[in-house]
Amino acid sequence: MLEVAGKQKIDVSRLNQLTRQERETLASQFGVPIGVVDNQLENFSRQKPTNAAEAAGKLRVMMIDYKYLLERWNQYHPPAGQEMVKADALLALQAGELEVAWAMYADLPRPKPPTGFRVAE
Repeated sequence: MLEVAGKQKIDVSRLNQLTRQERETLASQFGVPIGVVDNQLENFSRQKPTNAAEAAGKLRVMMIDYKYLLERWNQYHPPAGQEMVKADALLALQAGELEVAWAMYADLPRPKPPTGFRVAE
């Protein structure tokens, strides 16, 4: 059993059988969109966690990744004409496609290094 915030108990052997209400409650407790929870539960159906501790660890990583990426994408100010990159990344996050949002983040162009530095002796 996995207990979430002392309010919800989840049997890890039936993660792929959670009702819509249970998934919505879980998303609310984690502070993420339901798409993020649904995506993680789909991953669990492909590769079942061996125990509650493993499930808890994967859920924790999912929440941290989501919140980190949401913050980074919200702070990103794309150059003119590239606004869709940010919009697409935020849509991917809402849908729980964290791998897509990570890949898009990794593909962002890096800022050019500052110029005008010189070593003064």
